[in-house]
Amino acid sequence: MSFEFLRKTAAPKIHKAIVELLNLWRLKAVTIHKDQPFNALEDLKNAALDAIWVAMIGDEPGMTRHEIEKLKRRLDNQPTNFDKKELPDSTFINEEVTYIRQTIVRNPNTLAPKWA
Repeated sequence: MSFEFLRKTAAPKIHKAIVELLNLWRLKAVTIHKDQPFNALEDLKNAALDAIWVAMIGDEPGMTRHEIEKLKRRLDNQPTNFDKKELPDSTFINEEVTYIRQTIVRNPNTLAPKWA
């Protein structure tokens, strides 16, 4: 990646993903967890996926934004069980990326990597 690509394309996307992550954490800290610690690992993974995916592919998966919307609906006592039909396809990218990552890790350790 060139410096220009990183500066002009990737950096603004990373900035946006971090701002959304901070908004999510602020919402969680103030409303649900009442300034108590909470597990942030999935939030970090989603923000990283948002930043990398949009910089590489050009499409915004909106994983963090979806979590913010889900949390707001929960706070407004609206149903939070989303149907696959209600959500954009991009919200399921996380499952696909996890599968690809697990496959890449698993395959070299098999007896027949090409077949795996």
